[in-house]
Amino acid sequence: MNSQKAFTLIELLITIAILGILVAIAYPIYSNHLIKTRRVQASQNLLLISQALEIYHSEHRQYTGAKLNQLTPNIIAHQTHYHYTINELTEQSYVLMATPTYKDTQCGKLTLDQLGEKGHSGTMSLQTCWLT
Repeated sequence: MNSQKAFTLIELLITIAILGILVAIAYPIYSNHLIKTRRVQASQNLLLISQALEIYHSEHRQYTGAKLNQLTPNIIAHQTHYHYTINELTEQSYVLMATPTYKDTQCGKLTLDQLGEKGHSGTMSLQTCWLT
């Protein structure tokens, strides 16, 4: 007798279905983790940029004239997930903004001003968005 061992088509389809279900469960969890990680990095970068602006202010006694790419070139050059800007720059105030380059409806844009007040444009709570 010649007996061959092989998978049947049904066994193969069941295995593929189980793998599909596992991927359908794991991918959203992984995506949310990536978004949270990027958000934490963006909030930390805003704090670093704010520190650089405060150093600039202590040297020049004003915020005007500060250039983001000169203050923190490493942060600006290596970021692909957020776009950083200095908005409302005056002699004594500024508002930093980190705009995601991907869809983030939960937190949206993160902001930080010269007083250290944090903000966001999304639907989640401020504490959840600023996990630092």
